[in-house]
Amino acid sequence: QAIFTTFTNIDRIDYKLSKVDRADFLTLVSPSNYKAWANYQPKDANLVRQWSQAAKSSLNVTGLVSTTLSAGRLNPGVYFLQATAPGVSQVARHLLVITGLNLTLKHTDDEALVWVTDLASGKPIANVSLALFDPNANALATGKSDQEGLFRAKIRLQGAYDNVYAVSEASGQIVAAVGSDWSSGISPWDFNLPSARGGQAVEHAVADGDADAR
Repeated sequence: QAIFTTFTNIDRIDYKLSKVDRADFLTLVSPSNYKAWANYQPKDANLVRQWSQAAKSSLNVTGLVSTTLSAGRLNPGVYFLQATAPGVSQVARHLLVITGLNLTLKHTDDEALVWVTDLASGKPIANVSLALFDPNANALATGKSDQEGLFRAKIRLQGAYDNVYAVSEASGQIVAAVGSDWSSGISPWDFNLPSARGGQAVEHAVADGDADAR
């Protein structure tokens, strides 16, 4: 579980990795909560690791370094990663989903479909608990995946362009998550395909990976 960081004209990068609970996760992923994202500070009790790394490069030349998130493998969950540097006001922030499950989400204005598969094998997984939420963290539906890894639910969105978020939890911790707006690299226009929204239109599918960053 390695990450890579580019840098210019600094000699050290300071990292902080913290756990994120469901309430904070739903706040952070909502497009309307940009200020919450920009000002978010994880609870001290949720700190997983804090470390620094040397950053060496020639003047005005962009360098690249890698580091691991932990000494071992992180448990499945949502994590908030911050990267800062001495003398630099900018803070790099990333939301990471560490999971062994792959969630594919599609929805219309009144129906949603989630397909749960094993990230390593691609095989469907049954009996996975799922909950659907709107951008305001209101619950839309709950249930479990069937033998084919599928979960279907009727939903009611307040806005025509509202996003939907699917979350799977175990023992009070998020173990997988996906949002209908997580579309980088897989949106219709990335494949030169037309796209439209309406009563019968279907959102593109999005899937999380081993360590997706927002």
